[in-house]
Amino acid sequence: MSKKNLQLLLCVGLAAILMLCPVPAGLSQLAWIIFSVYIATILGLLLRPYPEPVILIIAFFTLGIITKKQGIYLEGFSGSASWLIFTSFMISTAFQKTGLGSRVAYVLIRKLGKSTLGLGYVGAFTDLVLSPAIPSNLARTSAIVTPIFTNISATLGSHPNSESSRKCGAFFMVLLYAIANTTSTIFMTGTTMNPLVLAYSKQIFNIDISWLQWVQMSAVPGLIILAVVPWIFYKICKPEIKDIDNVKIADEALAKLGKMSRDEKILATLFILAVLGWLTGGITKIEASTIAIAFLGGSLLTGLLTWNDCLDTKSSWSTFFWFSGLMGLSGALTKAGFFKWLAVFFTNNISFNSLSQIQLMAALVLFSIVIRYIFASGTSYVAAMIPVMFTIAAAGQLPVLPIIFLLAFSASYASNITHYSGAVGIALFGLGYNSQKSFWVMGSIFAAFCYVFHFTFTLFYWKIIGVM
Repeated sequence: MSKKNLQLLLCVGLAAILMLCPVPAGLSQLAWIIFSVYIATILGLLLRPYPEPVILIIAFFTLGIITKKQGIYLEGFSGSASWLIFTSFMISTAFQKTGLGSRVAYVLIRKLGKSTLGLGYVGAFTDLVLSPAIPSNLARTSAIVTPIFTNISATLGSHPNSESSRKCGAFFMVLLYAIANTTSTIFMTGTTMNPLVLAYSKQIFNIDISWLQWVQMSAVPGLIILAVVPWIFYKICKPEIKDIDNVKIADEALAKLGKMSRDEKILATLFILAVLGWLTGGITKIEASTIAIAFLGGSLLTGLLTWNDCLDTKSSWSTFFWFSGLMGLSGALTKAGFFKWLAVFFTNNISFNSLSQIQLMAALVLFSIVIRYIFASGTSYVAAMIPVMFTIAAAGQLPVLPIIFLLAFSASYASNITHYSGAVGIALFGLGYNSQKSFWVMGSIFAAFCYVFHFTFTLFYWKIIGVM
């Protein structure tokens, strides 16, 4: 039997064993069946015997045959979070196609990149500018920002899989990973994990968080971390090259790009309008997903993108399918009363009296970091663990907004503890500039810094703005 079929058999076997077990007291037969398939689906996302959409298709037809229902599991496809992710992935194609992202980076290099530390800040600012519209770390950091820094490294004589990587390449790669997982926390649209976290918060806490509310909670702590991250890595991963002829590097690259094109100007205008739309959503009552769809529509109507460009963006279709499918299964669990039952179970069987709210929050977030060693995907971690931790938080009567955002933040920065916890880490580590030990050690230092920072400054900041 092939490895792929063996992994699939494990998933099917897990679902079958759970269904054959007695239904826990207080839980309906339907909820237990959905839970059994949901857990098997999460295992499938971890093992990946087939691509994620295929795993969800198997879950759909399994539940449809067993429960004689189908529509309830497909409701995730109508969710605004799914469409926000879907359209934003396509918009990222416009940044790559027009070259606007590269132009922004090289302009910043010319202004700020006189040293390797300065280039670190260029990487941070470029990723920050792109993050509101590009929800994929892989599309943003790996496809737009990283090629610029690998070219700079090569120009400066820093090459992968050699001693020369210490000149600057090793520094750039570990830094870009930390930057990607910092900008991901600042905007709701910074990573696909954020809308997934918010979807679970809606299902479990019955709370809606707007794009602007996210920024209000995350911008100040996120920007402070972003401001110190290049300096931290400059100290712990000291590049041998300090000073750089940034003007020559930037001028040569900008000359190849030529004058700013019509398409770049249109994209810049649409981007600014979209950000303004997201910021004013609380006033206009226009959903973030509607603004993203309008952004995509503008890109199509002005010729920035063609429908064939959209069809070629395979990652957006794939992500839309498994994301929506996962939300459909989770939503069905919610409607079946599973999470309410789980909250009651935790309340009746676990005593939270010995821990203060801060201690319980600290324990949950620390657990969320450590457990990442067993997850090879941020999304699979969120799908498997966030509903459980949110349910524990509800049972422990923790302050809702703080625990949502503390766990949302840790979902991003905890990725740094390994190279396989997120697609960006795999791509950056795979370039060959860093040893596994150094990549893990420096990433763990960064994660520890973020953990302490959020439980000191961030909680203090939230208390000032009246959230705590």
